[in-house]
Amino acid sequence: MRTPLAVLAVLAFAAATAGAQSTDPTSADFIEAQRAEAKGDYRRAQSLYTEAVKTNPNNAPALLGRARMASWLGDFEGAIK
Repeated sequence: MRTPLAVLAVLAFAAATAGAQSTDPTSADFIEAQRAEAKGDYRRAQSLYTEAVKTNPNNAPALLGRARMASWLGDFEGAIK
């Protein structure tokens, strides 16, 4: 099992390189995921971020959101993947 510190390191690296990737932060799934995250509904947010990634695999904000939700739900291995 990876530690939360390892997850943070991966997320920091991903955030640093996110600017070079294509994004579509305006997709309906992405917007709904942000709303669910803001309300504390992390499982729903993770599901919606996953849908946004299926639509556009290069959507860096959705990839980071999905990883963040996984880590907040205690799935550190999933966050790293």
